[in-house]
Amino acid sequence: MVDKTIIQRKLADLDTYLGQIDQYAGVSLEAYRSDWKTQRIVDRTLQMMIETCADIANHILSDGGMRAPTSYADTFKALHENVIMALNYLPIWKKWRSSAMSSCISTKASTPGLS
Repeated sequence: MVDKTIIQRKLADLDTYLGQIDQYAGVSLEAYRSDWKTQRIVDRTLQMMIETCADIANHILSDGGMRAPTSYADTFKALHENVIMALNYLPIWKKWRSSAMSSCISTKASTPGLS
């Protein structure tokens, strides 16, 4: 059975991270690219949010005796396969993941000191 306390704690963590990253919503792309500290804060906070979502998903999958995912993206695919995550969210996740990865790569390529 899914431990609701664990899920609630993880959701509270997500809420905290969202509040923290929201402080950077007004940062322009140019300001982001020129400030490695802002990059580090935003990138790390997004990573922590993704990891927290994956932790929640893995907890649900494990407790349900479902297959173990092989990657973060596969985690959300496994939720969909088990009708835990609606079909309409999977393309959004894939699009966001693709967009985030290309943005990350282009930002690193155009930012001195990052490669």
